[in-house]
Amino acid sequence: MQSLLLQPHSAHPFLVLEATGELDLHTQDQFEREVGRHLGVSSVVVDFSGLDFLAISALRSLIVCHREAGPTGHQLFYADASPQTLRLLSLSGLDAVLPVAASVAEVLGASASVDRLRLARAISGERSVGGVVDQTSGDLAQLDVR
Repeated sequence: MQSLLLQPHSAHPFLVLEATGELDLHTQDQFEREVGRHLGVSSVVVDFSGLDFLAISALRSLIVCHREAGPTGHQLFYADASPQTLRLLSLSGLDAVLPVAASVAEVLGASASVDRLRLARAISGERSVGGVVDQTSGDLAQLDVR
């Protein structure tokens, strides 16, 4: 029996959701529920460093969660993916669609940089800038994400 453990850790302004185990047909519904629940209250970084396996069928879940983040006003990043996971994302073209970072620290550092820039501009009276950019592009026509 495959299992997936999703352990939340607070790392302001993100919640880091550490994924451990296997993300596949048997665990993708759990993944979608947990990520969606946390996106309802916070921006989320899904840490894939403990993920042993990512099935092709679970790619749909990554897209579903990515699309769910938009209306919440929160950001979603995937980080610390294994070379095999990165290859699967590359072969599917999702590496150009999903916000994938090399590490959780990279996402948190970028967020801290944006916060410092906002503070500096607020002090100087300049217009504030948006958050970390979520680069969404590409064609998802080959994947049914309904």
